[in-house]
Amino acid sequence: MPLVSEPFVRKKTAAHKEKAAISTPSRLQHLAGATGILLAAQILGAVLQLFSLRTVQDALSKSANGEFFWVQQVSMFVYFIFVEIGMNAVATRLVVVAHEADNRRERIITSFFKLRFLLFCAATLLLLGYTALFVPMAVQQMFVYALSSLFSARSLMLRSVLELQHRAQNFQLLPAFTTVLDTVLFAAFVAADRASLTPLRVMFWLFCSSLPGFLVMLLARQQWKMLWNIPFEWAIARELVREALPIFSTALLLQIQDKADTFMLDFFYGKEAVGIYGASVRVAAQSATLLMILPTVIAPVASALQTSNLAQCKRYVLEGFSLTILVATLIASGITVLIPFVIFMTAGAKYTHNVLEFTLSAWSIPLSMIVAYTLALGIALGEQRKLLGMFWGLCITSLLCNLAITPHWGTSGALACKILANAMGAILGIRVLHRFMGEKAFGQALTRLSVVFCVMLSLSLLMQYCTERASFLLSLPRAFHVFLLGISISAAFVVVCFMLGILSKERIHFLRSLLQKNA
Repeated sequence: MPLVSEPFVRKKTAAHKEKAAISTPSRLQHLAGATGILLAAQILGAVLQLFSLRTVQDALSKSANGEFFWVQQVSMFVYFIFVEIGMNAVATRLVVVAHEADNRRERIITSFFKLRFLLFCAATLLLLGYTALFVPMAVQQMFVYALSSLFSARSLMLRSVLELQHRAQNFQLLPAFTTVLDTVLFAAFVAADRASLTPLRVMFWLFCSSLPGFLVMLLARQQWKMLWNIPFEWAIARELVREALPIFSTALLLQIQDKADTFMLDFFYGKEAVGIYGASVRVAAQSATLLMILPTVIAPVASALQTSNLAQCKRYVLEGFSLTILVATLIASGITVLIPFVIFMTAGAKYTHNVLEFTLSAWSIPLSMIVAYTLALGIALGEQRKLLGMFWGLCITSLLCNLAITPHWGTSGALACKILANAMGAILGIRVLHRFMGEKAFGQALTRLSVVFCVMLSLSLLMQYCTERASFLLSLPRAFHVFLLGISISAAFVVVCFMLGILSKERIHFLRSLLQKNA
């Protein structure tokens, strides 16, 4: 069953055929420009977010950090299930293929915006009712965090709807600017209020920092006029919900898997264990945000190429997959080797004894990125119904592992459960991608990527072990110590990739073209 129903599928007019016939270099240049903008914004945002995380987690106690993280997780769980439902990816696809002549794109965005706001209000009442009954001390925090989620660029609420026109056409500059603006303001607010930070004040600053970017997106292209003038259409709302239903089941399973660790830890060990868990997984979350650049940019392009140039579509999917997993493996290796520095920079001195937790979190990154990449591209290519098995595997593995391991091993056990669940999801997700690709090249690439993963895992753990026992390294200045280890693990990564033929001349040329700036 196709993702877009017949009323939404337009005939190939002359203009559409001309658009589909755009040369590959032209597409590549547009994609490269979007990738470059996203890359610059994500790097700047990651640096600022790192500073903010360091400030917040160092200022809050482990228990207070656990309280903050718990509110975030519960809110995200409810909003993703009852508000997002998987509609964002469906709306993006519908906007990409919408007929411009009859304002179809604007009507979809307007109806989606209003539907999401109604669902948000209902979900927020549910959240506040639950909190008032079971955790009355957290009602204020839950309410303020709900407001920040509504306007923030890092949620899937109203802001993501306003960005649809830009992202569907790979015009990434304004969404990237507003995301960075959010991060800059939040970093400034928490730095200025460092001495008085509490979970509630952190959430208040999140809310304040999200408003300016939301207003910018609302004013851009006079979207506020569009939202005011174009009426809500129940037909479009029903279409969004109907097309999202297959994704909803996967979203529900994904959320259960993702939040099970937090809920089990809170039940058995309390907020301090949740605080340690939150501090470690936030490092992985920041890395995942940076790594989602390629899926974000490639998804709409692959969707457009699927009907006009399937071979080129498959090449984008394969190269994006390979590059995403390679960079994820390099990041995990770097975090492992530089673990004392990473902990100090992201969480503060109080977490220096939690090396095992941060290391386990780091190696969940490559596996979780396989799941994230498969989800993003599967939806873009209309293969979302085939993803259900992957998320059943994720959910069941996570629940069973958390029941068996977390009660006995605490935070490290919860992180081990996350790795095992993501490993199961990655295996099942790879099967979905392999069926779509249907090529021997995918199997060869996967074998080489697996070897890189295993070699870099072993090498980084060995380097971590040796570094902890090398007194002469510890006596070096911290900057030189970090530089030496960073260069060493990066050089080892490049050597391994060259030996396996992953960094061939053809691939380097393709990736160079992919990442070069738009003229």
